[in-house]
Amino acid sequence: MQSINPVVKNKRVVECPVCQEHEFTIEHLFTELQGRECRWSCNECSTRFSFLVKDDVFTMEKIAPDHMRSLVLLQSEVDPNLYVVTKGFTRLAKTGEKPPYKETAADNRYYYEEHTCPTNFLRGVERLIYKGDFDPHGIFKYVRHVDIDVAEEMTGYKIWDNDFLNFGFYIVFPELVKE
Repeated sequence: MQSINPVVKNKRVVECPVCQEHEFTIEHLFTELQGRECRWSCNECSTRFSFLVKDDVFTMEKIAPDHMRSLVLLQSEVDPNLYVVTKGFTRLAKTGEKPPYKETAADNRYYYEEHTCPTNFLRGVERLIYKGDFDPHGIFKYVRHVDIDVAEEMTGYKIWDNDFLNFGFYIVFPELVKE
């Protein structure tokens, strides 16, 4: 048997103190961002935090939210029978209030159709290539979104529970059911 020398790496992460469901890497705060305030929102519960590392001392505080979670329905521009439901967000107004749906829909339409590559919202996908284009913006059309709290109320299921995954999408997005 051949002996090997493993390379062991430790990375500093912070776990969301509210839901304990998501971790955020903070290694970069101790190097290139030392002394600069950084903000982070938990991907699971949307609680927002401010981080600061100064003289290698890490501090964190809860701050006012700037968004709330939502589900976003996208339809393929390549094949109209292909839909994707992805985790998204509704950006809150500076007052902390939810803006009118039309305003949020317009922001989402721009974000998903023009601004971002599908690889950004299809996290498990290593690369999405369409007709040789490795950065194919605009291949999905924004259909609509539903805020997570509304989706949970509509279905009676918690988001990402098996019952929601099996049945909830069809309640929240009835357009997914083809006659």
